Amino acid sequence: MFAHDERDDGTHVIEVVEPDGSGRQVLTEGFDPALSPDGALLAFSRDGDLWLLDMATGEEHAFATGPGTESDPAWSPDGSLLAFTRQLPPGSDCSHVRNGEIFITDFTNEVQFTNDPCFGDSDPDFSPDGTQLAWDSFYAERDFSSGFGLIQIADLDTGDVRFLTDPTTGVDAYDPAWSPDGTTIAFDDTTDVFTVPATGGTPTQLTQSCNLFEARDPAWSPDGTEIAYAASGCNDEGPDSIAVIPAGGGTPRAVTRSEGTIDTPVWVRPDGGGLPGPGPSPEPPAPGEGSVPPSPDEPLLVLEDGSRVDGGGSSDPVGQAIATAQIWDDGGAELVVLATADRFPDALAGSALAGERGPVLVTPFGQGLDPRVEAEIDRVLPDDGIVLILGGTTAVSETAASQARAAAGSSTCPAPFPTDCRYAGTGREHTAALIGATVLALNDGSGGRVLLARGDAFADAITGGAYAAEAGVPILLTPSTSLNGFTRAFVTDNDVVEVIVLGGPAAIDDATAAAVPTATRRVAGSDRTATAAAIATDLWHAEGLAGGGIVLVNVRDDAGWQTALAASVVSAVANAPQLGVETPPASPSSATTAAAAVLGGPVQVFGSTSLVSDNQLAEVHDASG
Repeated sequence: MFAHDERDDGTHVIEVVEPDGSGRQVLTEGFDPALSPDGALLAFSRDGDLWLLDMATGEEHAFATGPGTESDPAWSPDGSLLAFTRQLPPGSDCSHVRNGEIFITDFTNEVQFTNDPCFGDSDPDFSPDGTQLAWDSFYAERDFSSGFGLIQIADLDTGDVRFLTDPTTGVDAYDPAWSPDGTTIAFDDTTDVFTVPATGGTPTQLTQSCNLFEARDPAWSPDGTEIAYAASGCNDEGPDSIAVIPAGGGTPRAVTRSEGTIDTPVWVRPDGGGLPGPGPSPEPPAPGEGSVPPSPDEPLLVLEDGSRVDGGGSSDPVGQAIATAQIWDDGGAELVVLATADRFPDALAGSALAGERGPVLVTPFGQGLDPRVEAEIDRVLPDDGIVLILGGTTAVSETAASQARAAAGSSTCPAPFPTDCRYAGTGREHTAALIGATVLALNDGSGGRVLLARGDAFADAITGGAYAAEAGVPILLTPSTSLNGFTRAFVTDNDVVEVIVLGGPAAIDDATAAAVPTATRRVAGSDRTATAAAIATDLWHAEGLAGGGIVLVNVRDDAGWQTALAASVVSAVANAPQLGVETPPASPSSATTAAAAVLGGPVQVFGSTSLVSDNQLAEVHDASG
């Protein structure tokens, strides 16, 4: 397990130790450790920011560096989201209370989940099925004549919030921790550990302060039989320790002790996954005789030259995706790919899954299915259609997924799709790998080729996704400065003979590209518009896949990725590469106009004029001849 140890000299370190107390070693400096579900990443707090430690390589980087102090990271069960506490300036009416609020991030965007400056919210924890979030709240009168701590639970599908504990019982409640089966929540009152049914009820006290230990920060063992907690001698006498007690109560045992302050225990998976230390890198396989580019096909759609498909663009991504889907007749699609409208990571690899088979639609994050999407699924699919869901239930709720499947007239999906029709990995890279396995199966191995894009920005993956949809090749993702383990394993396990790296070294650095265990080549430009142009000329045009004109999209606006993603299937159906522009009024780059001259043909814009202006369309149209 992991634990935070504050030493006598004030140094904060995160340590790893076996449950019997052996093998204790320092992992890194920081506190509040939280291990990702797959054991690949450790989130922690350091110097007021949140950091990630890659458990395979030992590399660290900060990712939450907001205006306040960040702490208490907690992973969603699928690893796609992280909840955390941020200390904000106190409210004018409650300046005596530390204004902690709960935030949720997908490592690209973050949202403030709680907003009550009179309560100090902290210590979030996702339920094992990802449908609920628990946290503790502290309230005190201005003169501190009274105060209490309690636990709140939110339903992430409906937004409903309930109180789990009742301060009138005389038991304060902090540091909630869900049991692995989701039936029970452990908590502490700062001196003892309790459990309470997750549906509510009378708390059961497990420890007895001043009998052996004072207790806080409970953490369940993976099998749910034991609870670890931070313990200290009665009235702070004697050394601190991490102790373990049976979940039903009993005699605790000390696992490890410290002369400083030790707390925040975190269990490691029973198979040891997530223990530190890089393993041996696999030897790159000898490149095969080379990858096999796809064979050109005839376009199924002719673009309307100089026209615009505007369903709302960045102001209404749901409407924009539906407007784009009108290229399919009623009942004319084989499947629909459904992603959240508010988070791009899970959606990045989805265009290859859609291909020429059907549209990509989006629905609001974590809510029920948008009624317009439900109607469009019913329109575009036959009675026994397929809806493929991108991301876990925190992204596309199970309520939305069930409504989508009902609209499609089916409840399960046939092979090679997942039976539950959902692609939900432990993070964006894992989700992309799961999608990639299906793409290989649908395309006879994709000629031994895959695309590789950075996972923390959308531009290269989205414009590359249009090519992937036409060529039938997977898109894999990785951080910019280290090769993701799921990505490496996918390349090795599937005998990939060529990885096409999208973007320059600022997107994926040379060391990361060199770590890919097979042959690589880079397709890149000096910026994201130039990379889109390179994809259009060096892949589409060079392989004879172009000829149908140009799909013009915005590759800069943070709210424009949904428009480009939905349009990727238009590119596949029309044999029309995507070219990108910066947000208006910027003129198209020289790389964009040069690529347009090479490609020729009609030009069709997707999105509103706030994404691609009429002047930008005119300039690219003129360049295309």
